[in-house]
Amino acid sequence: MNLMSERKKIDQIDESIAKLINERFKVVQNIKEIKKTTLSQIEHKDREEAIIKQNLAFIDQAYKDYFLKIYKTIIETSKDFQKQ
Repeated sequence: MNLMSERKKIDQIDESIAKLINERFKVVQNIKEIKKTTLSQIEHKDREEAIIKQNLAFIDQAYKDYFLKIYKTIIETSKDFQKQ
């Protein structure tokens, strides 16, 4: 293990994250259109909390606080996008 090989791993992970975020926003776009058509509200706190709780199961205890910061930002940004 050396710095360059670890950075390469980070680069690969970052690429995967970027692709998944892009894919997520395509789905958010679909949800936005459905909500607009059905006049549904954008914010659903119970669902947000359930999603966070469900995904926390995949995170090591040492990283949970950091995951929460990142994931709450993703959720808030998704809601902002839906409001446009």
